[in-house]
Amino acid sequence: MLHRSTGTIFIEDNVFTLGDRDDPQSPLHIVGASPTPDTTGLLATAPGFVAVTCGVHLGDITVTTEI
Repeated sequence: MLHRSTGTIFIEDNVFTLGDRDDPQSPLHIVGASPTPDTTGLLATAPGFVAVTCGVHLGDITVTTEI
């Protein structure tokens, strides 16, 4: 079953991150941890983590996720 969620987030420096802070395998689980992602241009990924580069430098954006 597909789950979709839409919301507004504040973005800084053209990047926002998504991940599960409750997953012990996620780099976001440890406060202050910096993942070493695989970079593909607009996306950087690591287990349990993704960083997204976008055109907005500073401000609110609307994001929709599907799981």
